Amino acid sequence: MGHVSRFSEANKREAIAKAQHSGNISQTARELGIRGKSLQTWIKQYGQPASFASSEATPAELATRVRHLERQLSIVLFDYIEVFYNRRRLHSSLGFECPVHYAA
Repeated sequence: MGHVSRFSEANKREAIAKAQHSGNISQTARELGIRGKSLQTWIKQYGQPASFASSEATPAELATRVRHLERQLSIVLFDYIEVFYNRRRLHSSLGFECPVHYAA
């Protein structure tokens, strides 16, 4: 007695496309309510999308991707530190109050 999949081939290909677009297999699987291993199996079965085929990328392409990710990371870190953290942390120059409370 074989296992019958509840997902059609079209559903699987759509999930693969969504994972390719997001660039994150695990996150896509969670969003779709499926196991990450299932999505990885589908990718192997129906062909690996180009964005996951890092073995086909040249070293220059990989270096470009890394630089792009580093720029994105620096923007996110700057926002976290300057917009969120520094406005809430205790500053010794403000009598150990956060700027939000000190200004109020």
